[in-house]
Amino acid sequence: MAPMAPVPRARRPPPDVPVYDVNDSRPASAAPSEHFADPPDVTISTGVGMRGELSFPKLLRVEGHFAGTLTCGGDVVIAPGGTLEADVDNANGYLLVEGTVLGNVNARRVQIAATGRVFGDITCNSFIIAPGAVVIGACQVRPEPPEKNLG
Repeated sequence: MAPMAPVPRARRPPPDVPVYDVNDSRPASAAPSEHFADPPDVTISTGVGMRGELSFPKLLRVEGHFAGTLTCGGDVVIAPGGTLEADVDNANGYLLVEGTVLGNVNARRVQIAATGRVFGDITCNSFIIAPGAVVIGACQVRPEPPEKNLG
């Protein structure tokens, strides 16, 4: 029996190659501090757990745990080790998940880092997911804002 020739594999870019969104000048692999020029309006620090209603005007960073109702006025960052138990309705904002989200997501742009986990449905206009990230739920990427596609 003749030896078998190796099966050619598809070439993949190395994992450290940054991914760029054509509509955004920030590299997808940048640290969260590089994604946002301003400091967060609200930070739920490591070791802090909150329940209830939370609204914020510009930027929320979750390093601890939040469960409840979230009213988004700006971007949301779930840091590594952070957990958000809420639906995220942020049709005009950006969601960066490096921790865990338990709930449905509606955002203009969603980025899930390798450490990120989303347990819920995602509806967005732009979606970036790193190798190793986990999504358990349906994902719809639409070219228009979600509210324009309903009907």
